[in-house]
Amino acid sequence: MDTHSSSSSTILALPPWNSSSPNRLQSVYSDLSRQKQSNPESYQANIRWWHKAFESMASSGIQQEKSTFVLRVGPALMTLLRVQGVGKPLALPTVINELRAQKVLHPKLAFLTQRKSIYDPSPLTGRIAAYALSTLWWSLDQLGVVGEDVLIPTLGSQDHTDTSWWGDYVVVSMVASAADAVIATQSQSHRLTDVLYSVDELKHRYSSVLGATDLLLDGDAEILLKFLQRERSAIVMDQDVIKFTHLHTGTSKITDVDRGVVELKKNVHHLQAQVFELQRTIDEYRSKASEALQQKQKQAALSHLRVKKHMEHLLHKHLESLEILQGALIDVEDALGSRQLMEAYQSSTTTLQSILSDPSLHQTSVAGTLDALKEATANAEELEDLIGVGWPSALEGRVEMHEFEAEIKAELEVLEALEDDIDAVAERLGNLSLKPPTEKPQVTELKGSASGLLHGKGTDATRPIASG
Repeated sequence: MDTHSSSSSTILALPPWNSSSPNRLQSVYSDLSRQKQSNPESYQANIRWWHKAFESMASSGIQQEKSTFVLRVGPALMTLLRVQGVGKPLALPTVINELRAQKVLHPKLAFLTQRKSIYDPSPLTGRIAAYALSTLWWSLDQLGVVGEDVLIPTLGSQDHTDTSWWGDYVVVSMVASAADAVIATQSQSHRLTDVLYSVDELKHRYSSVLGATDLLLDGDAEILLKFLQRERSAIVMDQDVIKFTHLHTGTSKITDVDRGVVELKKNVHHLQAQVFELQRTIDEYRSKASEALQQKQKQAALSHLRVKKHMEHLLHKHLESLEILQGALIDVEDALGSRQLMEAYQSSTTTLQSILSDPSLHQTSVAGTLDALKEATANAEELEDLIGVGWPSALEGRVEMHEFEAEIKAELEVLEALEDDIDAVAERLGNLSLKPPTEKPQVTELKGSASGLLHGKGTDATRPIASG
């Protein structure tokens, strides 16, 4: 398999390449310089695709530099991104310029040297100038004086001989995610000395947290620390001393005590590494002595055992020194805790004294307030007594409804009986089958029939109301 085929298969295994069809790859790899005006939605979708692609490349360490945060843009990247059947990414110049404008990519040198946050908006004068330039350019374009492909590459067809977009770029989203992971892990630590690190110690502790298989590169560590300090305001630095401030209750400045703690921790870690190496060496010479005895090389075995004995002596001394330093570190941490506790006591005392110094808490003021409260309470009790005495007289002449309950119930029963009579009459009228009279009815009979109907003595439904 040739180099191009190998790099192509490696790239195609990464997202979003592994989920993109050949047609989609053709689209994102083609020249996008004119698409921004002709099809803005498709243009932005292609830019987002490349953003995900660069994040994937950075996290995988596919580039030769193995950086987690830096994308090196140049001929090597063009070759690395080449895909069989699709070719090289002609869109790359436009993509890089666009992601720079969106602050997704940031030139590495500017990232490490600028003082203001990369998230700070551009100065007002710069925005006014950009607006004026774009307005002027649109006017000239309408008059036909200039075209889309003149002077501004991102507005027209790109110049493939232009290399101004080459360089090392920080993938900001990757750094931000790493910084947030460091802060989240740091927030779970409650030891006072864990807010202080040397650069090397921080690299050893957080490389695995950030998912790096190897130790974090010096360049990546520098970028991460700059982001933590400038964009997150989580640390302060002084040469090799790093101090996390977002969890520290003391001063945010690095003191001589902080430098002493970092130096002590460096010595402890250095001795721990030496102890580990001595133990490895002792095991190695024990294995060599065993192999020499198996080969009947007694003198060689004795030589290996002598070296092993010497290493064991050194290991014993290192372990003693390590025990002393670790004890000193514990004592320092205890002293820092005591100092922090005393600072809390002092702060509480100051707060309490400030509260007690309020004029309303002076003895004479308190006594006057209590006397006034006592007088107000007495007045309230006197008023309550007056209201209690006057209440029965206010109730005199009040009509008690319970005296009329029997009369009210009797009236209700009469109304219910009348309602039942009305319902019965309505039911009887509804069941009658009315027929037209054949003769003129007698008035007396009609009255009698009506009277009987009202008293429940009517005829059957088929009987005539009156006879001839």
